[in-house]
Amino acid sequence: MAMVLTFAAVVGIAGHFKWLSDTNRWTGGRDIVTESRNRFAPLRKFLVETGAGSVGYVSRQTGDDASFFRAQAALAPVVVWRDARRPFVVGDAAPPAILSKFNLAVVRNFGNGLQLLRRQP
Repeated sequence: MAMVLTFAAVVGIAGHFKWLSDTNRWTGGRDIVTESRNRFAPLRKFLVETGAGSVGYVSRQTGDDASFFRAQAALAPVVVWRDARRPFVVGDAAPPAILSKFNLAVVRNFGNGLQLLRRQP
């Protein structure tokens, strides 16, 4: 009985999320999850292949939660921290002032505003 209820709950939740994605008014119907995964795919591939377990994250705005959460989801299994003091940091459209502030240098530019940065001593 418990298994049937659990299955019913999962199916109900999945159906609810499907309904939300089909009727998402906040994104104008765009699939921002797939867009983010595609945008971060080259960086994710590089990080996974090089064995990076975790990276920091900086963007053009402090407190940009949506961009940070999309980066976390798109780069998994690599752990993304909102911290520019890590040895390696993902720059998400980060302006030169942010790079200077945290003494970061570009290691590789992945396009679409994404860069892998490294803290300088």
